[in-house]
Amino acid sequence: MQTPKDTLGIIIQWGNEGWTGGPNYLKNLALAVKALPPSKKLRLVYFVLPHQISALDQYQAILPLADDIRLYAPGVRLDDIDVLYPFPIEDDAATPGAKAYWIPDFQHCYLPEMFSRSEIVQRNNTFARLAQGRDMVVLSSQAAQDDFYRFFPVTCPTHVLRFATSPEPGWLEGDPEAVTARFGIESPYLMCCNQFWAHKDHRTLFEALALLRERGIIWRLVCTGSKDDYRNPDYFPSLVRLLEEKGLADQVKILGLIDRADQVQLLRGAAAVVQPSRFEGWSTVIEDCRLLGKTVIYSDIPVHLEQAIPGGLPFHTGDPQHLAAVLQGAPEFTATAGTATEQQALAATDDRRLRFGLEIVRLVANTLEQAHHTPPATADVTPGNCFQIKGKSLYAPPLAGASTLAAYLFTPEAYAGTLGVLKLLDQDEQILFWRGFLSRGLKRFGANWRYADIRTACHVLAGVLAIETCLEIGTDRGDILAMVVACRPGVRLTVLDVGGPEKTAARRESTQALLTRLGHTGNYALAEANSPKDVAAYFSSNRSQSFDMAIIDGDTAPQHATTHLIEALRHIRIGGVLIFGDVVSPDRPDRLQIWRKAVTSRPDMTGFEFTELGHGVALAVRMR
Repeated sequence: MQTPKDTLGIIIQWGNEGWTGGPNYLKNLALAVKALPPSKKLRLVYFVLPHQISALDQYQAILPLADDIRLYAPGVRLDDIDVLYPFPIEDDAATPGAKAYWIPDFQHCYLPEMFSRSEIVQRNNTFARLAQGRDMVVLSSQAAQDDFYRFFPVTCPTHVLRFATSPEPGWLEGDPEAVTARFGIESPYLMCCNQFWAHKDHRTLFEALALLRERGIIWRLVCTGSKDDYRNPDYFPSLVRLLEEKGLADQVKILGLIDRADQVQLLRGAAAVVQPSRFEGWSTVIEDCRLLGKTVIYSDIPVHLEQAIPGGLPFHTGDPQHLAAVLQGAPEFTATAGTATEQQALAATDDRRLRFGLEIVRLVANTLEQAHHTPPATADVTPGNCFQIKGKSLYAPPLAGASTLAAYLFTPEAYAGTLGVLKLLDQDEQILFWRGFLSRGLKRFGANWRYADIRTACHVLAGVLAIETCLEIGTDRGDILAMVVACRPGVRLTVLDVGGPEKTAARRESTQALLTRLGHTGNYALAEANSPKDVAAYFSSNRSQSFDMAIIDGDTAPQHATTHLIEALRHIRIGGVLIFGDVVSPDRPDRLQIWRKAVTSRPDMTGFEFTELGHGVALAVRMR
């Protein structure tokens, strides 16, 4: 019997606004889903917003791919849909079922001058609401996800979905020469495919061409994209004036919005493509060029560097002098239409589309898991848990303190779970020792054995508290985080590595590979923190971050350990747990006193210490 497929509902909500990025994004989603192998297939249903019915011509290439098409209106059938994506940000969040939102970028945080005051307030309020919600939020790049965490107090689940361009029918059968002739374009030419919006920064490109013209280097340029920007209606006219002032009016051909198929043929015929944008969430232009084997000269913003297109040539963002130098010093540009270069690029398309499709499958699975999972214990913290007399709370809001959590540590299930994770790690001398020690203790004493360390505590309490966010400060090789991820694969991890810059990069790579092997689907952010000042500086820049669990490990000096504990305490949620390893380490006999002075002496914390065997462990719960 065939296993039922998950159903993805794609909401067609763009097309009439002059923004081509939205329709292209949705089309590439559908093409990637339909290219999946049978064992991974998703059922696909399109939901069309009423005001976008007239824009469906833009979606002709993917309409036949849908299993069903419905009008997204009150009373529409949703009971057979597993996940709706991208869910309209301004829509009713009470819509039943699992949903995922998409935030393309955080441009307004970097370029506020390009937005009205009301737009900035609206964006900030909306993104803050999503950040504090329980629905999945999708970002198109690691750079965008980093911005989300930088600018907002994120507690919602997130997923990075980097899209890839898929060729639509007829793209490769087209004739670039016929299209260039129809538009009156002479070869060779450069191309820029951006809306005429201020942050797309055509000005830098035009000024670079003017500099080259002064040196006797003439590059014809073809521009496509909407000429209208409601935020800055004078922007396009100002560019036209610039072209006239610089003597470029006969050199730059502005076509405006054109048919997507024509745009692709012009790309194929272009000698190279320039992407000067000052801000992107994930550049469709660069992905188009990757598909077609084009050379791209791009601004060196983080997301363009993350896209890492082969043969790309970066220039300093907003710097016409440097762009002119890159254009002048680059090897000879040639059109790729019908060449071996184009064929090689296209040969890699199927693999990229498959990887994109599989990532969409992961997004659907993660969204469903988040929609149905048990919320963390910190979510149980409510005023209803507090008995009040004359406005004074007689009960702390959490439902459990340190002694309750400690009871979970000393069970055969706790040890067996830890052993199971240890078996999945690289079997070096330390791992083999811990496996042997736990096995011998269980065998000898069974259910009466009492032992705990940082690994058993992290593994057990991550599951008991159903944590969603976890901070680690230390020099972990990955085995401690593995304990957390094994029972909470969607946990969002923040790691401050105090082991020194020469080791951080290697640890990042090896730890991320280990966590991926264990099925980690959450965010993993690692930062260097080589001194107490670095740790304090990190939290000074990330004041809004808070965690269900914080882990302090590593062989650090007393003043370092104190700083780590104090900083972590400021960011533990009420009801969350702080875990401190090696409290009776023979190499650090002062760690237990440091713990008691910094943590359990506080009236808002309840603590537990295990010091009988090994190096011990301490934990504390924030009660208020």
